[in-house]
Amino acid sequence: MRRSDRPVAAPSANRFGRVSPSRAEHVFDELGSRIALIVDAGPAAFGIESTIVRPVDGRIAIVRPGPVTEEALAEVAPVVEEFAAGRVTAPGQTPSHYAPSKPVTLLLPGFRVEHSEKSGLLCWGQNQRPESFGVVRSLSEDCDLAEAAARLFSLLREFDQLPLERIYVEPVPEIGVGKAIMNRLRRAAYSEN
Repeated sequence: MRRSDRPVAAPSANRFGRVSPSRAEHVFDELGSRIALIVDAGPAAFGIESTIVRPVDGRIAIVRPGPVTEEALAEVAPVVEEFAAGRVTAPGQTPSHYAPSKPVTLLLPGFRVEHSEKSGLLCWGQNQRPESFGVVRSLSEDCDLAEAAARLFSLLREFDQLPLERIYVEPVPEIGVGKAIMNRLRRAAYSEN
């Protein structure tokens, strides 16, 4: 890319609406022979896609939350959230997006789990649930939001490849990058919740 001395524009390396890749093998699994080359520079540093913003009358409108958090942007200018407005103005804003092929259910307060060996759980912190699941993984055992963001799509892809019928996910705190994680999880679970 440096030698070409030209700008490069490229779409995401996944099919529309599907779980975003965070490793080269995810791109290969998703696109296989449809593309000629995959450049493997290691796992994505942040795991989730970029923050998309636009200037609005001296403020920063967050169109899609991502690793650059509202708190960091507020150090530059006042921030408004635009991603909840319902209009699709940027990638990843459709109601259902980032979704594996298996149903995803967000475990919001009061939700009853229909657990079985055919269901998986992505927990927040260490697993505190008495229910039995076929597979349990933690987004971050230490409750680290940056680690959860980095692991989210890899874990959704792993669960999607296992013989599971449903994926349950515990919510994370909506502070910092937690807003971006919950944005992705709500879209992945859109038809279920």
